[in-house]
Amino acid sequence: MQKLTVASARCILGCFCVIVVIVVVVLVVVVVVVVAVVVVVAVVVVVVAVVVVVVAVVLLLLLLWLLLLLLLFLLWLLFATKWLCSSLKERVCVEQVGVYVGRQRGVHQCLFLLVVT
Repeated sequence: MQKLTVASARCILGCFCVIVVIVVVVLVVVVVVVVAVVVVVAVVVVVVAVVVVVVAVVLLLLLLWLLLLLLLFLLWLLFATKWLCSSLKERVCVEQVGVYVGRQRGVHQCLFLLVVT
């Protein structure tokens, strides 16, 4: 058996220290990579959530705008029909399934297909 000298002990200790440093560096790199991946995934999730919320708000505003336009159109149609029926002389307005028939000195028919009564 060889005698353990100070030089050989230093060599063994140096090799052990190098191995420990390599293991620590590898562990630090792995931890940094894992943390970076988690941060990137979290950022992507937040960005996707923000995009979904913005799209939902835009679609909701568009739906409300379309409903308002539909309501204004139906009100205009209702008032235009009432004005036309009231302007006919000797008129008879018969309402059947949303169809208005107006008579004026004979049989003149004006048909308005309406949903609103």
